[in-house]
Amino acid sequence: MNRLILLFLALCLSLVMTAQDIKEEFENVLIEKSAGIETISCRFTQVRTMPVLANDVRKEGHFTCVRPGNILLAFEDGDYIKLTDTHFKMRNAGAVTDMKISTNHMLKELKRILSACMTGDVRMLSSGFEIDVEDAGSFYEVSLLPLRNRGAAQMKSVILHFEKQDMSLDLLLFEEASGDSITYEFTEKKFNVSVDEELFR
Repeated sequence: MNRLILLFLALCLSLVMTAQDIKEEFENVLIEKSAGIETISCRFTQVRTMPVLANDVRKEGHFTCVRPGNILLAFEDGDYIKLTDTHFKMRNAGAVTDMKISTNHMLKELKRILSACMTGDVRMLSSGFEIDVEDAGSFYEVSLLPLRNRGAAQMKSVILHFEKQDMSLDLLLFEEASGDSITYEFTEKKFNVSVDEELFR
């Protein structure tokens, strides 16, 4: 019996060490691959899922990110979401909202996570979250579960997929406690391209 217990404990320890190895490998590769990236330009698809709606709401557009934290999601219909160091600005169906990021917890989390993915700052990525990393073959799947004592009760989890080839973000999924979710898929990525500074003025 004691031998079986020891074997079980050894197996558990082996699994923990393997998970830790994968996490460390992910962190090291992310830092290395993102070090030389200053801008990202790509296509994106946003899919919003809400239990009260029969069908998902799908929108497409162009994503621009300038290190360390200027982010623009420009939708094909003219709407946009713009994040700078201090402000969030959104155009939705003709109505424009402009506010300080510091006044909204979800905006702060979105800005922090996207900026962390861009800069490879793993500490910033995992701050306030329990982080789990899995090797999914061609990509790493990172799961972020908010620590409830950090005031993120409305957010259930954040799932990220990083393509192993260049460690760029392929998928970002926000799941809310209400059952709503929003997914961003990023494709046709180009790195270190020239970006018009007027986009973020």
